[in-house]
Amino acid sequence: MSKKNTIQSFLLATLFVMSSNNYANALNTDADSIGLGGDLAGVNNAFSVLKNPASIMTSKNGNIILPLSPTLSFNSDSLTIKQISDFKDIFAKKDVNSISEILSFLDKNNGKIALESNVYLPILGYSGTPFSIGNNKIGFGINIAGSVFVKSNFEVSKVLSSGFSSTFSTVNDIKSKVESSSTKISDISKNLKLPDLSKYTSGSFNIFDPAQLKTASEDFGSIQKNTIEPLITEGENTLAEFDKITKDIKGLLETFSSISKDKLLKGELIADGHAVIGVSGAMDVFKNNFVNVSAGLTLKAFVMPSIPLGDTLGKSVPETLVSNFAKTPISITADIEADKFKSIDDINTLLDNDVKAITDAGKELMTNTKDLNTKVSSILGKINQNELVAAVSESASLRSDFVNIQTIGTELTKKVDANFAKNITDKIQSSLKEDLKGVKLNINSVTDVSPVGFGADLGVQAILFNDLLLSLSLENPVVLWPSKSKKSVYGLDLENKDLSKLDIFSVLKLMEEGKAQDYNYNLSEPFAMRFGGAYNLAKITPYLNEGKLVADVEQVFNGRPLAFHLGFEKNWNFGLAGVSLRLGTQLGGLANTYSVGLGTNIGAFNISAGYSASNPIDPTNSKSISGGLSTSVRF
Repeated sequence: MSKKNTIQSFLLATLFVMSSNNYANALNTDADSIGLGGDLAGVNNAFSVLKNPASIMTSKNGNIILPLSPTLSFNSDSLTIKQISDFKDIFAKKDVNSISEILSFLDKNNGKIALESNVYLPILGYSGTPFSIGNNKIGFGINIAGSVFVKSNFEVSKVLSSGFSSTFSTVNDIKSKVESSSTKISDISKNLKLPDLSKYTSGSFNIFDPAQLKTASEDFGSIQKNTIEPLITEGENTLAEFDKITKDIKGLLETFSSISKDKLLKGELIADGHAVIGVSGAMDVFKNNFVNVSAGLTLKAFVMPSIPLGDTLGKSVPETLVSNFAKTPISITADIEADKFKSIDDINTLLDNDVKAITDAGKELMTNTKDLNTKVSSILGKINQNELVAAVSESASLRSDFVNIQTIGTELTKKVDANFAKNITDKIQSSLKEDLKGVKLNINSVTDVSPVGFGADLGVQAILFNDLLLSLSLENPVVLWPSKSKKSVYGLDLENKDLSKLDIFSVLKLMEEGKAQDYNYNLSEPFAMRFGGAYNLAKITPYLNEGKLVADVEQVFNGRPLAFHLGFEKNWNFGLAGVSLRLGTQLGGLANTYSVGLGTNIGAFNISAGYSASNPIDPTNSKSISGGLSTSVRF
């Protein structure tokens, strides 16, 4: 097996480490924000406190979040849901060769893929202003929710992805291609029958006998058609195949020659499920006839049960790596690195010597055979033109020409005997094994996460002229969640292994395991900053009474790009009941999306539904999709 094929296997192992049954997106807490394009800063409802505690001050008497309010999200920068389903099937097969398809896709996306998903389920919540100090109302809220979060993102070196997605499958193909070409050369040489030309140079041949002349013409025509021309055709095809083998391998080696000590692949997988208990407080910090500024703080406790996964994993995780998946949460960062491929020079020398010797001998055989073909064509022409004496004279040298070709063919057959392909493969394996010792899979995993962690959210909100609401929130600027982190280094144990029959998981060996270090776990609760607002459109035209425009800018500090959300909401009231329509879009983030939402209220009871996708018409071909249902009571 070639170095390329072995690293393919190694790469598959790492990609497998980073694959999971759920994939991912930003946290949408309610259906209203989904319908408004993901906007959170400008939304003012029962769920607003989950992102900005200062919003409690605009909640009138109070809100209660009801349990039937789930949201689900998926988001990717490059893969659609259908493509993920297809690639999951490839991962499940653990087929080394099929990894080229994934790497080809990665190459088209600059070698990067980011995936996130989230399921958010509020269990119960209250927010309102039940207390007062003097004339100042004090906001209070308590919310309990469950969250399942999965994040996976990885980056493959451009050199690696373009090299692996090349048309030449693996260097290991040398063996099969050389075997095929060698067989053809042997067959050609064996079928090179030496014709009996003695009768045309003996006294018994009568150049004036029409019957003998016809026989001579047929004999020479048969020699040309059945022996010489097939030899030329097969020989040139075989030489072309040898040429292609050499060029393809040299092209591949050229790609890998640019790899020195570099990270060939790096990525991370985070998966956990935990409960969040938040207690919020808020108050007005500045208020006059034109401006009302509020500030709020939420103190949070994260409760995460540790669930053993050993029995549920089955054979989906290699035994060598199973300790990294022993229990939830799963938090792994991994990379593959390799030293400079010193075997490139050895393989180039092999091509320039062993394979070139075959092609040179083949070219000599073709040159002589073409000369012979020209001579036979000349003899046939002379026979057909009754230049019989010249034809007989010229045919006298054919025997020595055939003998010369046979000699070259015999020597060529010896060079490409049954051991030729094996010898070449053995030389490549011998050269590669030393290099492969320098290929390492580094895994950093988080272990022993405390069942309880703590965090905080900060928020400021301002209402200007009763028409414009501005909001700034900092989510998780502080998270304290004790855990341990350790580094493991895996290598390839290739002692007495045949690379052409290598099962990557059977040779993956733990080479080094570091000591567990103290680590603050905040990977599923990243720091996020949002700024935005909402504008009452009734001031512009009475037709937009109960209408508003919302917008915000969101930056989540976990590798996700900046996102801009824009939404429009219009309410129609009919006595104690009302209907709301929401439209929105997200620009940036992991994908651009388009969204729609509907809501209704009957008295104090509110119910809303929201849907968002990068391809709303065909969700399976969407890179991003979110949906949610929200229920609450406002009083």
